[in-house]
Amino acid sequence: MNDDVMKIYRIKNIDQKKLDQIMEIWLQTNMISHSFVSADYWKEHYEGVKAEIPEAEIYAAENEKHQILGFAGLSGNYIAGLFVAEKWQSQGIGKALTDYIKKNTDSLSLHVFAENAGAVRFYMREGFCIRQEQKNEDTGNMEYRMEWRRTETENLSRKAGIVCCSNGQNAESKETLERLKDYLTSVGLNPLFGKYIYRGKTVFSGTDCQRAEELMKFYRDPEIGMIFDVSGGDLANGILPYLDFDLIGGNEKEFWGYSDLTTVINAIYAKTGKSSVLYQVRNLISREGTERREDFESTILRGTQDLYDISYRFLQGECLKGILIGGNIRCLLKLAGTEYWPDMTGKVLLLEAMGGDVPKITTYLNQLNQLHVFDQISGLLLGTFTEMETKNCTPTVEELIMEYVKDKLPVAKTQEIGHAKNVKAARIGTEICIQ
Repeated sequence: MNDDVMKIYRIKNIDQKKLDQIMEIWLQTNMISHSFVSADYWKEHYEGVKAEIPEAEIYAAENEKHQILGFAGLSGNYIAGLFVAEKWQSQGIGKALTDYIKKNTDSLSLHVFAENAGAVRFYMREGFCIRQEQKNEDTGNMEYRMEWRRTETENLSRKAGIVCCSNGQNAESKETLERLKDYLTSVGLNPLFGKYIYRGKTVFSGTDCQRAEELMKFYRDPEIGMIFDVSGGDLANGILPYLDFDLIGGNEKEFWGYSDLTTVINAIYAKTGKSSVLYQVRNLISREGTERREDFESTILRGTQDLYDISYRFLQGECLKGILIGGNIRCLLKLAGTEYWPDMTGKVLLLEAMGGDVPKITTYLNQLNQLHVFDQISGLLLGTFTEMETKNCTPTVEELIMEYVKDKLPVAKTQEIGHAKNVKAARIGTEICIQ
């Protein structure tokens, strides 16, 4: 919507024509966006709301034809409702109304139904935080109480650095990364892409030193809140000697990546004790991965554990408790014998794999055994082993692993961590308790 043909103002004297327009928007928008509430509920409240509107503090967005496109009702600093006509939605009108209201106050609050995911995302993009979850007394549906404070606006501008520490992305990946950028922006993040993303004539997007420096640039930038790696492959361990682990250790931001980035994630823990997230954000724009968007958004924006809550079954024992380390078995073993190998004592070891038939996985398990890892850890969590499970290899990975572990070592299996597009995430370097 062009701002030149739209004005926003406070309606001080509502005539019948404007009142009718407002109430039509109120009724139709409520019934469409709140389909989980009976339409009769809104119809029953129609006359009561209509009687209250002339006495309320109403702000309207109006076009050059004096047609009301949307409106907001305020009671002090409380937004009683914000509505945009269906025809005019997704054109910046809701944001324009919110921005206009913010100009004259330092704080705002509102209630929104939890099931109205679009509205929740909108308010989060506008800097509102969820302060409380409660049941709406009239409908019985869950709702959020959300607040915006002017002093929090800077903190809520969530910038995310995008890096490629392993194999460079090919030209065909550009469309995928553009869609990722659009998605992250839509949920209130501001993605900033590093310089070394795409490969040149070879698999490298830059030298080890250049890729490391690009990562450190985001760690040094105080406006960056999180760092997502969008790569995988074989090259990530090359950057490790060039990382400033003192700077990383003194930083609150978390690094996200999967597969080959297991090397970086475990090196960060080994050198700093800081956590990282084993997850590939590119999954979120894949067909299978979209089912995890709600978990991702609630975890990133509302601080829930939805993206980390996994289903599992025990192969042995009843409880896994300890700091979680590990990830991709092949890539983890690249760190063996180096200063970046994490101390395994008392840890819960996560293992998963993309490629690898029975002989390859057996080789990796032998190496872990010869490093005495299974004697040191407090438990083992198995993710997906894609090739073995897809090919229905025998023996299974569960049968293989039980040949190496002691009878009393707890072992659990989950299908929700690994290389599939619809998997969840694991926080490496933090304590978990599965029982």
